[in-house]
Amino acid sequence: MQWPDYYNFWGSLSEQTFWIGQIVAVLLLMGFAGWYVHRLFGALEKRFARSRVGWDSAMLLAARSPARWLIWIVGITWILQIINHAWPIPLLDAVRTFRRTVVILLIAWFLLGFVRQLRVSVPIDSQLARAGVVEAGVRMAQLAIVIITFLVILQTHGYSIASILAFGGIGGIAIGLAAKDMLANVFGGLMLHLDRPFHIGERIRFVNGSVEGAVEAIGWRQTRIRTPDRKPVYVPNSLFTSHAVENFSRMDNRRIQVTIGLRYDDLNKLEIIATEIEDYLKQHPGIDDRRILQVSFSQYGESTIDLLIDCFTRTTALVEYRAIKQQVLLKAGQFVHQAGADFAFPTRTIEGLMTEKPMLPE
Repeated sequence: MQWPDYYNFWGSLSEQTFWIGQIVAVLLLMGFAGWYVHRLFGALEKRFARSRVGWDSAMLLAARSPARWLIWIVGITWILQIINHAWPIPLLDAVRTFRRTVVILLIAWFLLGFVRQLRVSVPIDSQLARAGVVEAGVRMAQLAIVIITFLVILQTHGYSIASILAFGGIGGIAIGLAAKDMLANVFGGLMLHLDRPFHIGERIRFVNGSVEGAVEAIGWRQTRIRTPDRKPVYVPNSLFTSHAVENFSRMDNRRIQVTIGLRYDDLNKLEIIATEIEDYLKQHPGIDDRRILQVSFSQYGESTIDLLIDCFTRTTALVEYRAIKQQVLLKAGQFVHQAGADFAFPTRTIEGLMTEKPMLPE
């Protein structure tokens, strides 16, 4: 009886030593893998620093943290599997499901970080960044990664994706009817990112004059516009699909179109004044002679003869435009006075008839 007990004791002890040795070996392997990954990422970082391609450095930065966590997750779940073989408990299936779920989450973490690093690598003053294309692409990619990750995790836990998608289609109809305004704003934002009628920093105005200002942010639901008096206005994106918008920042020129009224007594001096003003405009460096340039008698008014000044400035900056317009108007006034003419004021002549008061009989 003693020999079998003695044999069983040393057999169980050697078996426990074997499992403990496996756990120690896994821990040592985890430490070596962590050290090797650290050295590998350091070498790749120095090499990619000399590269002109931006996506390789973005991929390296995005993969650093998920790679470290992957080593720990694989090592810990491996140790749990060893313990489960040594002391059988209903743990193996749960460990495998946990490991798959965490690996999926780490892959999603890497992809989200990679997309985020790509956005950071794009210069802020680049054309794509100003147009909002980068921001739109990043948001769409992040949304797609989150949705796909969620569906894959559900599939890993034994849920049928087909039934979920079918239920989502039915639920999507109900949600769409309940939130049609929100969806209209989302699709309006999508069209803004695709058509790009304006960029961030450009000055726009609705044709009906309800909103005017500089675009500060283009979101999926609303666009923030800063008015000239520095008030922020939040415009739902659906309005941009149903209202015409003027983009002042994309103008080629700014137009000066004014009418000055002279006295009827100055009709014979009108042609000389128009010629002098037109010659002045042709020599002005701020007036674009490639566009329409005309100074002409436009019409007979009620109390004035109207002289139309029509031309375009080379600049589109509002401050410079106003300065040039002021120069043109002041110079036009000088030409009027030099010709001995003057501006007319609204006048009206009222003619009346006097009637004799009838005499009353005595």
